[in-house]
Amino acid sequence: MPVVLIFFIAGGMITGGLALLDEANHRRAEDVVRRRQELEVYLLRREVDLEELRRQARDLGLDPDQVIAGYDAMRNHDITVEDIRRLLAGAAPSS
Repeated sequence: MPVVLIFFIAGGMITGGLALLDEANHRRAEDVVRRRQELEVYLLRREVDLEELRRQARDLGLDPDQVIAGYDAMRNHDITVEDIRRLLAGAAPSS
């Protein structure tokens, strides 16, 4: 009888372990889906913002591609706001 009891307990432990593993995999899959959705929302919002930035650049008579390139350079920390100020001060027409 004890051998049967040991197999019964072992079977219960294996079944419980598989259920826990299945639950962990399910939660991990939910996390992946949630992170992917958050990334998609971020990218969509960024794209909308970039389209607004392009529109504003066109309204000001600027090249939208250059404005976006400057924005990307600032976002990637390739250029700082102080660098831009120096460039603008050097390009400003003297009165």
